[in-house]
Amino acid sequence: MKSFKILLIFILTLFFSAPYGFANSSNAVISKINGDVFILKKGAFRKSFAIVSQVVKDGDMIITGDKSYAVLKLSDNSNVVIEENSRMKSNALESWEQKEGKAYFNIEKKEQKGFKVKTPFAVIGVKGTEFIIDSSEKNKTIALKKGLIDVESLKKEFELRRKKELSAFQAFMEKTRSAFGKYKKADREEFVEFVRSFELKPGKMVVFSDNIAEEKAFTDNLDEDFKKFREMI
Repeated sequence: MKSFKILLIFILTLFFSAPYGFANSSNAVISKINGDVFILKKGAFRKSFAIVSQVVKDGDMIITGDKSYAVLKLSDNSNVVIEENSRMKSNALESWEQKEGKAYFNIEKKEQKGFKVKTPFAVIGVKGTEFIIDSSEKNKTIALKKGLIDVESLKKEFELRRKKELSAFQAFMEKTRSAFGKYKKADREEFVEFVRSFELKPGKMVVFSDNIAEEKAFTDNLDEDFKKFREMI
């Protein structure tokens, strides 16, 4: 009888402690909350207020309100910051769907490209990197600070536009010719190709408009964004 009581207490302890730490089926734990943050559990019809240390499982969705954000700690110690007015759904251990809004990802380095983020405009494959995805109504962008990511089209091919990269000598010659008004400046020239997927390198961002993907260099505002997100963790 005594052994049975001890076993029962042990089982109950495991049951009630599961929401506040990583369980076998958990994909993340909410490590920080600021403002109004909600969770819509898989199969539920109504969202409820999220709490710190709450487990996020397959099919759960995190929803942030105005001037609010949430930080998720993944099982491999990676971090995801979900900014205000955003919706992020967990599809599997290393598969997330950013349905709306803006989020920062700092993903631990992996041997294989297992981590994926699906957005309304592309699927991002991650090996280990730091990047920001904006899938708000007005902006559809991906900005990569470090590492490498693969960007894959959801439907038809991307019309990928990249600025022409020249050597120092070529750039000098183009600049000299441009001074005489004979040649177009090299920094305005673009390569255009049609691809199902492409690789984004550090220090670059890509802006999406329908099937057009235009690669651009970082701006000062982006550097400030990365700094801000790091401070949120």
